[in-house]
Amino acid sequence: MPMTFIRRGSKKFHTRRSRAYSLFSMKWLKGSRKLRKRLPRVLSICRCCKKSNRADFFHSCGKTSYAISRYWFVGALGAQAGGSMRRLFGVLLASLLLQPSVNAADKIRIGIPDFTAQFGSLPLGQKRGFLKEEDLQSEVIRMNATVGLAALASGEIDYYTVIGPGVAAAIQGVPIKVVACYVPSAPFALIARPEFKSVQDLRGKTIGLNTFGGNIEVVARLIFKHFGLDPEKEIKFLALGVSERRFAAMKQGLAAATLGTPPLDFFGQKMGFVVLTRAHELFSYPASGVLASVKKIKERPDEVKRVIKAGIKANRYFRQNREGTIQVMMEWMKIDKETATATYDSALKAFSDDGSLPEDGFRILIEETKKQAKVSREISLSDVAELSILREAQRELGIKK
Repeated sequence: MPMTFIRRGSKKFHTRRSRAYSLFSMKWLKGSRKLRKRLPRVLSICRCCKKSNRADFFHSCGKTSYAISRYWFVGALGAQAGGSMRRLFGVLLASLLLQPSVNAADKIRIGIPDFTAQFGSLPLGQKRGFLKEEDLQSEVIRMNATVGLAALASGEIDYYTVIGPGVAAAIQGVPIKVVACYVPSAPFALIARPEFKSVQDLRGKTIGLNTFGGNIEVVARLIFKHFGLDPEKEIKFLALGVSERRFAAMKQGLAAATLGTPPLDFFGQKMGFVVLTRAHELFSYPASGVLASVKKIKERPDEVKRVIKAGIKANRYFRQNREGTIQVMMEWMKIDKETATATYDSALKAFSDDGSLPEDGFRILIEETKKQAKVSREISLSDVAELSILREAQRELGIKK
C-alpha cells in the first residue's frame, strides 16, 4: 500500500506514485528485479518547485524532498539485510535521516520599498543564507510603502521593512507593529553646493526635497535644529522630485542643498558637490527593520523570531565582511564596484549589530508622525512596537541587553 501524503497546514500538494530508488545506492536496487517487485511504490514531492518527485530524497533542483515513505526506506534496508538486527538498524537510521523532511522550511514574503543600502538587511540575509539557516524560504518583493503596508495588513506579504510609514499606518489603526530595527538612523547625507562650508551657511537658503512631508524633510528639519537653525523661519524647502532633478536645480543655483542616502552622496560628490554632515552621525531616527501584522506576531512568534535573528546575523555580516557585502550590493542594487564600495563606506556606521530599536529616536519618529497626521492623543511605544520577541532573539544569539 502506498503511504498517504499528509497535507501541511491548509496547503494542498500535488502528489503521484513514483518508482522507488535506494537512498544509498541506486545500482543494487536497479539490478534486482525481484527486490524491486517487493518494494511498495511511494509518494513524495519536492518542497522547492512543488513538482512530483521520485522518492530518492533529492530532486533535480537539488533541494530536499518534502516527504518520503519511511516504510519504503525501512523495507528496502530490511530486504537487503535479511535480518532482524539490520531491520531494526534500518528503522533507527531512517528515523534520523528523514527527520529534517518533517520540519520543512517556512515560506515567507518580504516587502522592501527600494533597492537601496538601508533596506538591505534581509535581502543580504537571503543572499548569504542567514534566512535559510533559520529554516525560512524567502521571497523579497519590491513595493512602495502604500502597497506594501496594505499587503502586510492583509497577509499578502509576511514582513515589511520601512519603519516610518509603518508607524504612521499603526497610529492610524492599521494592525501592524515594529518588531526589530536594523538601521536605527537613516544614512541621509546633507549634500550642498561647493561654496557652502558648514550647515550654518545654509541659513536663509533653499533645500531641495523629493516631496513635502516625507522622510527627507523630517530628517532635514532635525539636522538644522541640531545645528541651531530654525527650519520654520530660516530655511526654505522646495519639492523638486527625484534626485536627478534636485541635482539639476543645485547646478542651476535654484537650490543650495538636498539630502540623499547612499549612493546619492557619492554621485553628488562626483558632480562637484560636498557633504556637510550625515544624519546617522548626529541622532537616531529609525529607518528600516522588520514590521509584522499583529496577527502574525500572535500566531507565529517563532517565525517572527527567526526572521529577526536572520536580520541581526546579516547586519553583523555587513559590518564585518566588507568585500562580501560589496559583492552582494553589486548584484542586488545593479551597481558597479566603485559605487558599491562608496555606498558601503557611507552606510556602514548606520547599521545596528543587535536589532535594537532606539527609544529616543523612536519617540522622535512618533512625535513627527503625529504632527503630520494631526493626531493629538498620546501614543505609547507599545502601541506601535512589540519588542518582546526581539529580546528573546537577542538572548538566543548571546546578546546581553
